[in-house]
Amino acid sequence: MNVKTILAILGCAAISVVAVFAITYIVSDFLAIENQVDTFTFERDIALDRGQQLDLADVKATDGTIASELFSATNIGRWGADGKGEDFVGLIVEFRILEDGELIGEPRVLEIPNPARQGDFPERRRLIDEKRQEFAERLEGFASSVSLDLSYGLIVDTTEGVGEILTRRVRESVDSAKSFGNDETLFLVYRIDDSGYQGDRGRHTLADLDEGLAYALTPRPGTKSSSLFEGLYAALREMSGKSSPRVTIFTDGLENTDALSVYRDEGLLAPERWGELDKVIDWTTLSLDGMRIDLYPLPPKGKRHEELSSKGLDYLESRLAEAGADVMRHPF
Repeated sequence: MNVKTILAILGCAAISVVAVFAITYIVSDFLAIENQVDTFTFERDIALDRGQQLDLADVKATDGTIASELFSATNIGRWGADGKGEDFVGLIVEFRILEDGELIGEPRVLEIPNPARQGDFPERRRLIDEKRQEFAERLEGFASSVSLDLSYGLIVDTTEGVGEILTRRVRESVDSAKSFGNDETLFLVYRIDDSGYQGDRGRHTLADLDEGLAYALTPRPGTKSSSLFEGLYAALREMSGKSSPRVTIFTDGLENTDALSVYRDEGLLAPERWGELDKVIDWTTLSLDGMRIDLYPLPPKGKRHEELSSKGLDYLESRLAEAGADVMRHPF
């Protein structure tokens, strides 16, 4: 092989390497643009603004972007409405409503995906126009007044497990409760199990209540021991901070822990021994004035469970009424 041939081969190789690097750069740059997304979050805490209507002109995203300027000519150009500039940029807008720092329901999300390819396409402009209208509607809902006086609590005792009958009865009661609520109603769903209710309480709006309900009613077996009273007390104490709340409770009313169990000592359910049950929870520290409670029994697991549950619910009904609640007891 002569020198000229060798140089020719080396020259071709060099050109190939340059071409590969050029293509890699172009593709990388293309993908970088294509994967770009503008993200904005709008957040309010109704415990701080007292749920009052917000002035749309004052609403800003967490990064300071003014809501009314979000769909500016510059921005919609970035998102592909004019076929110029970085037309591969997408958009995600999230609306979050909190109370005392805790999220109520699921965030409302508006999204404009990255376009399939660059260009000034009529369908892209139509999509952005639709999203502009959707943003205006969501912003108006986000800024509207939120009543702190309307609240509904659902407390489900799952210590005996969750089966089809309990699921059906809970859903039926919630369906009727939905007529009480509206878009401003705060729905709190509690699931009491062997860990109390901590971590198993969700805040929801009417729009996403079914999601919270599905979680609370996830089929599960019963637990060997749990403090029903502590879970109930914690949930009711939180609900008592609301104005004129309505609460629906599904429970068998039976405390069952290593320290005290009505299954081991059924005599605890006799009215003359209720004072011993009071040592678990001091119900007199609850202030339930103005609270309406619908007290439903769990589906009984046999005659003995029904008899014990009836006595346990007698105790709970008495103590909740003494704390100021208007208690409506429902039959088995």
